[in-house]
Order: sequence, then structure tokens, then C-alpha cells
Amino acid sequence: PEWRNRFRSTSFHNTVVIDYQEQNRFNNHNLFFLEDDAECKVNLWKTTERYDFLDAEHCGYKRLENAVIHRRHFFFNKKESYWIIKDILTWTGWHTFDLYFHISNNVNYKVDKDSLVVTIIAKDNVKLRIIPLLREDLGLFFEDGWISKGYGQKTKSAVLRYSKAVNIPAEFLFVITKRDVDYSLEEINSIIETMTNKE
Repeated sequence: PEWRNRFRSTSFHNTVVIDYQEQNRFNNHNLFFLEDDAECKVNLWKTTERYDFLDAEHCGYKRLENAVIHRRHFFFNKKESYWIIKDILTWTGWHTFDLYFHISNNVNYKVDKDSLVVTIIAKDNVKLRIIPLLREDLGLFFEDGWISKGYGQKTKSAVLRYSKAVNIPAEFLFVITKRDVDYSLEEINSIIETMTNKE
């Protein structure tokens, strides 16, 4: 039961945890039940030969004393092999936001302490860079964690936790790429704005 509850918790997923709370509450003794707090909504889903784009949101944290709505934009450029993840957190109050990335157990990584860019290096020397574009008030922490490649399986791994404590509205914006190029905030925001304005 303990491990089942850990792996279904919000912090064991690559998403934002707000004020250390679950986005869907659950009973520790009822292992296959979740409250429907999140009430997920897909605002836009589009897939083409060149890209995939998802705009979705949930209100799992609306139950907090200072409510929060979490909206995520996810863009995948299939031609240039990079991803954009933008998290938009709105409503009221001061909150702690923790965004988790769980890393495979069979890779190495290095961090640039100034830019907070993490480069993940696979055994075949393939590199994947996690690039935060909104670094104000942002901290980066490395934690011991676990991944599961199948039910009943668990393997130790590293976890990246990007964290900030701020008044909302607040945003996270990341580019994940295999390419060794720089991305500007203006360029990436322009892509997201173009996508959200498409019919």
C-alpha cells in the first residue's frame, strides 16, 4: 500500500505540486480510488506532421483556501525534436510551486548553476537539455527518487525539482531539447501564443 500510494502521488509525476498537496486526494487504504478534484479540461489538442500541441487545465487545487487553477501548454516540434512545457498558475494568493522531472536510472546528468539548465547524458552520449526560461525566484534541487517501468516494479533514480514561492499569477516555462542551441523567451512565447490563437 505504501508504494502504491507513493507512485500515484502528484510528486511522482512530471508536473506541478502546489503547497505540497495532491491534485487529486486519495485514501491511503483504498488503493484504486481517487477523488475527482482535478476535473481536467482539454482546451485545445492539435496534431500535424510538424507538431503536436496540447492546451489543458485542471482545478484540483481550487479546494485550497487560496484557490489555484493549473493550465499547461505542451508543444512538440517533430522536425527539430524539441518540446515546450508552459505552466500557468492563476487565481489567488501566495503559494509554493514544485515542478518535478523524474530522470531514468541509467543516465548521468550535469547542471549549470547559473542558468539552472540540466543536461541529461545517456550511455550512447545522446544529450537532452532541460532549459528553464523563467528563472526569477526559481530554485533547483536534486532529490533521490524512484521510477517504475511496470506495475510492482521500482528502481532508484534522480529527481529534479524546480521550485518557487510567489504570489500568483505565476508561470514555469521550459524547453527540452537534444539540440545545443539557445532559445529566447520571446521566441518560445511567440510559438505558444500562435498555437493558442489557432482555430
